[in-house]
Amino acid sequence: MHPSGWLSGVVYLEVPKFDEKDEGAIKFGLHGFDYPIIGKAPAEVIHQPKRGDIALFPSSLFHQTIPFNKDSERMVVAFDLRPDYP
Repeated sequence: MHPSGWLSGVVYLEVPKFDEKDEGAIKFGLHGFDYPIIGKAPAEVIHQPKRGDIALFPSSLFHQTIPFNKDSERMVVAFDLRPDYP
């Protein structure tokens, strides 16, 4: 989460081929900050990006990159957009 942002995004400039299914993917969900889960676990969406992908999402949405151990180059540009109040 990025409290001051309104819209967050990632541009994937270079993405290696990963060995494991979700390695290096971006995960979005409604659970974070170690909040307790009551009842059914909240839904998650996992996106495995490709070179040239752009992911845009509300800055308030919990998100993370799934760790990877590949010894190759991965380049991304991550950003937050926020209003500029006078």
